[in-house]
Amino acid sequence: MANVSKVLRFEKAKQYLKLTAGLFGKEQYGGDIRWMYPINSWLMVHARLGLTNHYGLGFRIGGTGDAGEAEFSTSNWNFTGMLGASVWLNRWNTEFRATGGRYLNHDYGVEGEIVRHFKHCSVTVFAQLHERAYISYYKKSNLYSGGFRIVMMIPPYKKSKRTVVIRPASNFRLTYNAQSDGYSMRKYTTDPEENERTYPIRIPWGTGNFDE
Repeated sequence: MANVSKVLRFEKAKQYLKLTAGLFGKEQYGGDIRWMYPINSWLMVHARLGLTNHYGLGFRIGGTGDAGEAEFSTSNWNFTGMLGASVWLNRWNTEFRATGGRYLNHDYGVEGEIVRHFKHCSVTVFAQLHERAYISYYKKSNLYSGGFRIVMMIPPYKKSKRTVVIRPASNFRLTYNAQSDGYSMRKYTTDPEENERTYPIRIPWGTGNFDE
């Protein structure tokens, strides 16, 4: 990944935006907009819009004849959009999420999550409902899928305020998705450490209040 981003914070209106452009995960490049609106201490709505294109890079460094040739290929521009809401139960550090929209492969789907947050770990149970996809010429994917995710934060937990920081990865993430077809509800990432525990924008809501 190689991108630039800018966070816009309107504290009085409780509006938070993140604008990102560059090379993303899943071999995508383009632009991405995140929006988060914590309405009160227990309810937040959020959305995401993206305009991306698939890219492929190749360079022949050895052999004869074609050595030194480079290739850059792209496909068509793709629009993705998601809208969701989160409910926070402060007493149990538990979050309920519902998200739906249009994903990378032009498919539509919805996902529900229950996330239990511990001091340095979050465990998610999720279920998905999405369009059927052709996983082979004769076979379609399942309509439903689901599983669990585990996000473990790696020390040092507190974020540094220095301009340049060299450190290990911030988290270890494990996902199990039953009946996953590898096609439906695919999302790109704009941060190499993007995960289900840490919000894309630091906000005073939910896990954003955790001192990590």
